Amino acid sequence: MKYFNEDLIMTGLPAESSDEVINSLVGKMADKGYVTPDYALEVTEREKKHPTGLPTQEVKVAIPHAGADNVIKPGVALAVLKKPVVFCNMENPDQDLDVSIVFLLANKDSGDQLKDLQSLTGLFADPSILQRVVKSGSAKEIAELLNQRLSN
Repeated sequence: MKYFNEDLIMTGLPAESSDEVINSLVGKMADKGYVTPDYALEVTEREKKHPTGLPTQEVKVAIPHAGADNVIKPGVALAVLKKPVVFCNMENPDQDLDVSIVFLLANKDSGDQLKDLQSLTGLFADPSILQRVVKSGSAKEIAELLNQRLSN
């Protein structure tokens, strides 16, 4: 998995909807040259058909992503939300989840995307990691925590 870059981490993001979160994260990634602005529409359309909310313990997460058409270079952006927003459950699309952390993936290769998703779900197995991410107000601290965890 690509390591987390503090320039792609947003803390205390105020948002009212999943689309708003996705647009904010895509904007951040587009500003840094990872994706084109059109990636937002691609991700939101995919999210409607294939939701990415995960019913993780205590702190709920979502991992929106899309194909490679609007990806310039691979990366992952992260938003810790000021208050949870609704994403549909990946396992049961009729169920809404109040998500507090969103990981936006951008991959050029579908094999890399699968590896990144597996790496992230490995992180989610430890609820204390997600609690620490939510409690931290520092992008640098979050990047260091997650990068350390991924390197183990």
